[in-house]
Amino acid sequence: MKSTTAALLIFLLAFVFSMGCKHELPDPPPENCDPNKVYFSKDIAPLLLSNCAMPGCHDAATSADGVNLSSYEALMNSGIINTNAPFNGDFWEVLTETDPDKRMPPSGPLSQSQLDLIQDWLSQGAPNSICIEGCDTTQFTWTGSIQPIIQTKCLGCHNATTQNGGINLSSYVQVKTIALNGLLYNAITGSAGVQQMPPANPLSACENSQIQQWIQAGAPEN
Repeated sequence: MKSTTAALLIFLLAFVFSMGCKHELPDPPPENCDPNKVYFSKDIAPLLLSNCAMPGCHDAATSADGVNLSSYEALMNSGIINTNAPFNGDFWEVLTETDPDKRMPPSGPLSQSQLDLIQDWLSQGAPNSICIEGCDTTQFTWTGSIQPIIQTKCLGCHNATTQNGGINLSSYVQVKTIALNGLLYNAITGSAGVQQMPPANPLSACENSQIQQWIQAGAPEN
């Protein structure tokens, strides 16, 4: 009887321990970015943070419908992706839904290029992939550096439909306007009483430097 009780106790302790730990997803070691792969850290996380994990939607505080997309671990714990059948889950379904009342983001569908990135990532098994991205502070042209940063990390909140804070960054002219009036610099650095942007995914030091040098050069469309 004692041995049975002891075995049961060991089983219960093991079960509780496993339940407490099964959702801990350690970050994998980073690798050099491969242009033929889609990485969660470089490609998917900025897209989700800019378009989905916002206050009132799927950030950590709101977690609308129990879905938190603010990190890889939160995404997986939300139960909307089955890595064994990633295209059968709610995640891909709501992104590609044709009914605008059911589709996410509610502000409008993701672009085809954004959907292609997510599709490729899901095809890879939706891994928590991290890579080290090269960034050259001496390169700060609009088309080569600034526009990609804006599109990846800012446009989800500041597009023609959403315009959070009344800011629309859909075109070069609109970005140039806030670049030359000082608002863009204050936003990316969190200075002059302006909240740092993006709030959940701040720009790297290199990206900050690229934008600042572009502004100092007169924000040219080069």
